[in-house]
Amino acid sequence: MVKWEHSSDQNPVLSPDDPFDKEGVFTGCMLTQGVNGEDGTLNLIYSSVCHLPIHWKIPYVRGCEGISVATSTDCGKSWKKIHGNPVLPEEPANLDVTGFRDPYVAAWPGLDEALEAEGHPALYGVVSGGGPQPGACGLSIQAASKRPDEMGLHWPAPQVYPESLTIT
Repeated sequence: MVKWEHSSDQNPVLSPDDPFDKEGVFTGCMLTQGVNGEDGTLNLIYSSVCHLPIHWKIPYVRGCEGISVATSTDCGKSWKKIHGNPVLPEEPANLDVTGFRDPYVAAWPGLDEALEAEGHPALYGVVSGGGPQPGACGLSIQAASKRPDEMGLHWPAPQVYPESLTIT
């Protein structure tokens, strides 16, 4: 069992100090290379929260959770939120959700092949969420660009753990 506590560290990796994440910097994932495959750049893709509380039993405030990016070029010693955050400011307009967070983003060569996008590799991801009905859901996304500041609002392709999927 894990017991979560507030950190007493005076130098957190990221602080909720911008309007788009003023209520919290929640979980996400990290790309260990630059989005174009270059070494020396780390990308942290995280949930940015601007309104609390969030709970499936109370009305959800649209746009209270978004997806943001921070980068590091010094092996993670310091991080800078990118200009243009949040890269995905809210849940898709056509969905009634009770949560929209915890992004996972990665390259997926098998999906590039299935989509006949070989030679034009993309990043794919999933965002956890839920709806007013019982059960969890994952929202699939595809970045049109591999640059996090150009990801835009429309990411239509799915992301699954590539090792567990065979496309035939």
